[in-house]
Amino acid sequence: MKIHGQGSVNGTQFINAYKKAEKITRKNESMGDSIELSDRAKEIAELQKLAAETPEVRENLVLKIKQKIATNTYYVPAEKLAEKLYEEIVKGGK
Repeated sequence: MKIHGQGSVNGTQFINAYKKAEKITRKNESMGDSIELSDRAKEIAELQKLAAETPEVRENLVLKIKQKIATNTYYVPAEKLAEKLYEEIVKGGK
């Protein structure tokens, strides 16, 4: 019986192919995942950190205004008050 194929198969070809695949696999396994942020992304991250650390209510400002209201020294210009009322009533607060 004769077997016809694409050519003779050499055992060393299989061994070399296996070794090559093994090197590639080891190389990929040894490389860990990594990430590198751009300067802009680093800046954004820093600003987000600062924003998270900043209180939503500026207590010192609120305290000053409360003191002015308590002593009847808090002043709001009539024009500004009228503008805000107009926005709330006519424009729906937009």
